[in-house]
Amino acid sequence: MRPAGARGEAEGESRHRGNSAVRKPLRTTAIGNSWTDERLSSLVLFPSLFSLLCSLREHGPHLSPNPMLTLRSAPRAGASPHSCTLCPFIIAPRFSVLTVRRSSRFGFRRVELTRGEMTEQRTLPREFTLLVFQVIWLLIMLIPTCLWASLMTILPSRRKSLKDEVVLITGAGNGLGEELAMQMAKKGCKLALVDVKVEAVTKVVNEINSRHGCVAKAYIADLGIPEDISTLAQIISADFQGVDILINNAALCFGGVNTHEHKDHEIETMFRVNVMSHFRMIREFLPGMLRRNHGHVVAISSVLSLIGGHDASLYTSTKWAVTGMMHSLRDELERIPNNAVQISNVCPYFISSGTYVCKLWSNRLPDVSLEYAAKCAINGIEENKFEFTIPSYHYPFYLALKIVPRSIVKYFRKIFYANATPLTEEERGIVIPLKSRVKLVDGCHHDDR
Repeated sequence: MRPAGARGEAEGESRHRGNSAVRKPLRTTAIGNSWTDERLSSLVLFPSLFSLLCSLREHGPHLSPNPMLTLRSAPRAGASPHSCTLCPFIIAPRFSVLTVRRSSRFGFRRVELTRGEMTEQRTLPREFTLLVFQVIWLLIMLIPTCLWASLMTILPSRRKSLKDEVVLITGAGNGLGEELAMQMAKKGCKLALVDVKVEAVTKVVNEINSRHGCVAKAYIADLGIPEDISTLAQIISADFQGVDILINNAALCFGGVNTHEHKDHEIETMFRVNVMSHFRMIREFLPGMLRRNHGHVVAISSVLSLIGGHDASLYTSTKWAVTGMMHSLRDELERIPNNAVQISNVCPYFISSGTYVCKLWSNRLPDVSLEYAAKCAINGIEENKFEFTIPSYHYPFYLALKIVPRSIVKYFRKIFYANATPLTEEERGIVIPLKSRVKLVDGCHHDDR
């Protein structure tokens, strides 16, 4: 049996001298990452296979035992290219491409050796044997770990003290941000309250200082403008010598518009405030927390970031982005040895804040009160919870909806509906103005609204 395209029968056949068989020596030259055969024209069985594997192990990718080799010989003048495939091994002369396929129920491993270059395409995981044992150990730990986590939700958790902590809250002029500031002040925190509306945030600061002493300061900034955030960080760092808890709460809420009906300025404005401001605020204040190895970054996301929702694709997409960013940030901080900076992603249900946007939604379940939402958020911060919903019992249901059939999800949405009233052009202009009406005068922002 000979591979097609062999040079000659006489050169490739074994010569018998007495009872011993003498095979013509294999002469293989390695040129860069390719291997060419000068004289070989016959089948080379297991002895030569060992040499080939050793050569590949030394110069090329590591191969597993018992592969299937497919060798395609280089085309000659006046002849067509050809290849040979045989299990366990066949070697064709003057091959230019070597394809190694490892047959397995888990997939194939393919290695191509070409003249002057070598490419490798893996379909098996790295350190496959180790991976098997690690997965087995993971399954062993799964049940006791889940039981322990369930037990910890029942038992009272240890809480850290927030007294004298410097807390920066964005969007503190009304709604959840205002209520968070009020309750944080009761905990003995020092507050840096940021909002785009001068009158609103000043009113909150005056009320807090009248009750708890001079513990709060107001800062005016448009978080959709990068320069405002940089200036804000410099001023706050000078006033408080660092921020211990950063609560990214400021957001624009927009619903009642289909995905294909959104305008460019609506999309850009929403992402600048709801997403980009989170990145920029974290970029400004997280390095100081890491230097002190003390701090907490909190993002106010939404339950829509866990399940999605119709008529609110723009708002939902921004909250999905925030949730994804917080998951990545947690993974990054966990890689730092002895890191003590905490991460929390808060996903509240619809909050009854009394704003214009809240009146546009019709929900079957009652809205969450501001007092309850702020209390739950602060409790999660004190307990260093990473991700939780408000109310907390929503969380397992939203996770379960990710794996159940689509028909169940649709029926769930039908039962627990949340519908947004379609907005008119005038109403859309109220929620997100075409042009920002916030102007900078003498280094301070003033709102014309």
